[in-house]
Amino acid sequence: MSSCYAMNSKAPCVASSATLYRRGKRLTSETSKHELSDAVSQLAKNTLAFSLLTLLSRITGLLRVSAFAAVLGSGRFDDAYQLANTIPNIVYEFVIGGMLSAILIPLLVEAQQRHGKNSAEAWRVANLLLGYVGVILAFVSALAIVFSPAIVKSLTHLGKGVHAEQSRELATYFFRFFAPQMFFYGLNAVFMAILNARGVFAITAAAPILNNLVVIGTLLLYHFGLIGITGLAIGTTLGIAAMALCQVPWLLAVGWPMRPQFSLRDPLIGSVFSLGLPVLGVGLANLLATLVRSNLLYTVGSGFTTYTFCFQLIMMPYGIIAVSIATVLYPVLAEHAAKGAKRDFLASLVVGTRWTVFVLLPIIVLLIVLAEPIVRVIFERGQFTYANTQLTARFLAVYALSILPYSLVILASRGFYAQQDTRTPMWINIVGVLISIGLMLAFYPALSILCVPIAASVTYCVTTFLSYFILNRRLSVEDGLRDLTTIWRMLAAACVMSLVVLAFQRLGRSPLIVIERGEQFPGHVSARYDAGGVLLLHSPEELKEFWQLIARDDTPPPPVDFTKSRVAVVFSPRGSTTASLAVSHFVFDREKHEGELLITVHRARQPSSTALKEPAYLVAIVRAPVENLSVRFEIGTSPHRRGWFAALQLDELVRLLVASVIGLGVYVFVSFILQIPELTLALQKVRQRTKLGLRQN
Repeated sequence: MSSCYAMNSKAPCVASSATLYRRGKRLTSETSKHELSDAVSQLAKNTLAFSLLTLLSRITGLLRVSAFAAVLGSGRFDDAYQLANTIPNIVYEFVIGGMLSAILIPLLVEAQQRHGKNSAEAWRVANLLLGYVGVILAFVSALAIVFSPAIVKSLTHLGKGVHAEQSRELATYFFRFFAPQMFFYGLNAVFMAILNARGVFAITAAAPILNNLVVIGTLLLYHFGLIGITGLAIGTTLGIAAMALCQVPWLLAVGWPMRPQFSLRDPLIGSVFSLGLPVLGVGLANLLATLVRSNLLYTVGSGFTTYTFCFQLIMMPYGIIAVSIATVLYPVLAEHAAKGAKRDFLASLVVGTRWTVFVLLPIIVLLIVLAEPIVRVIFERGQFTYANTQLTARFLAVYALSILPYSLVILASRGFYAQQDTRTPMWINIVGVLISIGLMLAFYPALSILCVPIAASVTYCVTTFLSYFILNRRLSVEDGLRDLTTIWRMLAAACVMSLVVLAFQRLGRSPLIVIERGEQFPGHVSARYDAGGVLLLHSPEELKEFWQLIARDDTPPPPVDFTKSRVAVVFSPRGSTTASLAVSHFVFDREKHEGELLITVHRARQPSSTALKEPAYLVAIVRAPVENLSVRFEIGTSPHRRGWFAALQLDELVRLLVASVIGLGVYVFVSFILQIPELTLALQKVRQRTKLGLRQN
């Protein structure tokens, strides 16, 4: 699932970045400010071009995840779907994904450069690569279908209980349809490499968008009952197939004689096996970490779905900004490494690092401080409830801390690759995996599934430090990383921004928030509630006991601070005329700790013939230490419809946008006061372009 996003074309930036510095010009400490300004400006321009291509894919990917939340919710059913849809990525990356990106595709590019893009040898390598990838992945896909129960079991073994077992069986069923995705992932990677080398980028950028649209269409068909679970599974795999096969007309147009070949005796394959051991080591380490992480996530209902949704959210700033900067900067680093210009190399690395930190910090602050409204706006509708929002928001707030160190690790890895060193990042990766596994297992008893994002954040901080320390020691440049000290000023600006946004977020909070409602209480309500009433819950134990009655599976209840809040459960009067409840008014007397609720009872569209059926109910968090709560009912004149305004969370969206604008404004203002060079340079470029535009007019 995430791989189809991660495989967006990076070649456009690599190709265009050759002009980042003119031949013979070096970025040294003696370089004039004007030259440095031009270099950074070109870096930003190339990064923007790549980011826009990636942004289209990310937006449709976010819409797809939002559709998952609305249609499938965030429970054991969606856990099964998300796990089964992730396994093809896990197996693909382990079997051949790492080989493709690190060895096979570079061999194809080398053949094109040495013999010519249209040479017989270049096309032979392309066909051999296609045949090699196709045969292996077709075979692995078939094996995966046969051994699907064992594969799913290995990833979910720690998940106990009836709901976990049912989810495991459903995941196995889904995976039998999802296994062929591995074959199409391989085709997609080969097709993209060939087209990008030929200067064709548009279709490779549009391919993931097509996948997202196909999956969204499939979800809508499932939602309206036009297809069942099998149709949902088939449609998901068709999306991956469409992503790969839509590139075939462009491949034929560039003249590729597509005739897959397969020969284990070919010298190309022999070199792959000799070069592939470091890649295999990284793959094994990542596979082990994935096994541990998946098992821990599956111990909690909706745990795996929560991780998947948050992963998509944090990959947006990483994929749009961090990957773009690292990709654009890579050929510059490679050029300096080839010339032995150590000071130039470190100077370029420092520029990329500072820009990565400067741009990502405000985004990370917003994701942490505004995690709950972000999750509510994107996900909370349909089957995705308030409880799901709370769990996902807590996970996201912690996971967002990993964005910056992970981005810097990727940037540092480009520094090693530019020096033709693949072993050092391999060992750093393996050390990071071992640290991550140890931290997850150590933190799980106390923090449950929050151990996953905490372990990720700590691990990437450690591997970032190791990467930069090794690079600095290897290059042996005096004061090589001195300019990174300006990052402390960026952190100060981010801290001020977080305080302002947090203060704004606390303004105007509703004293009461509905977390669950239903047309018929699934448990038994005693006779004293025949005329309607309210039940106050005063402790986490009472909430947990009650939650087991209304929860669809073993998804945990939302966190509530019972020192400052209470949970109110309102039951409507019994009878065939009731269908759903809505809060019309709430009054609270802080001195007496008493409150009063006015509840509107909306009529059912199709009244039941059973007058004494279980009543409609509503569960709400009262953000006050109320000890006595009364309730009055009024009959609504029409069925309860939340409407598009509420379904789209437009009120929350407006507050979120205002908070974001205020926060970014504070970040820019404080950065200006602290004289952060990146902001000063950006403002200078804006002024220059404005003056140039006025002159042209």
